[in-house]
Amino acid sequence: MTPANDNHSVGAVYEIEFQLECMRRGHTVSVPICDNAGYDAIVDGRNGLTRIQVRGTTAFLSHRYQVGTGIGKNKINTMGDYDYLAVRIPNHDAWYLVPQDELLHSATAKFYPHNSKSKGRFEKYRDAFGLL
Repeated sequence: MTPANDNHSVGAVYEIEFQLECMRRGHTVSVPICDNAGYDAIVDGRNGLTRIQVRGTTAFLSHRYQVGTGIGKNKINTMGDYDYLAVRIPNHDAWYLVPQDELLHSATAKFYPHNSKSKGRFEKYRDAFGLL
């Protein structure tokens, strides 16, 4: 496995893409120095400071894209680690910003950006940068 394709490197790319997207939209973005915080970025937006956990995927399985919601591998999402989960699905140039309380007690979240008629639970959070 090459460094450019390992999970940590790919995750770092999603984080940088999120930071750039926020900056394009006029937000200030800060990142923790260490990798031990429950979030990947802090966005200073209209609603003050917001903690963001960033995830991304290109894996299309069982007619959907799926990401983990907890901190750490296969962890259940519990309140307090972050405020929003930002999900990047580059195959469809899609971003979702899902409030953490929508994800409580879930280990995964499913997305359907390929289906324009999707009534998926999180479709209302697609491109929801206005929440920040």
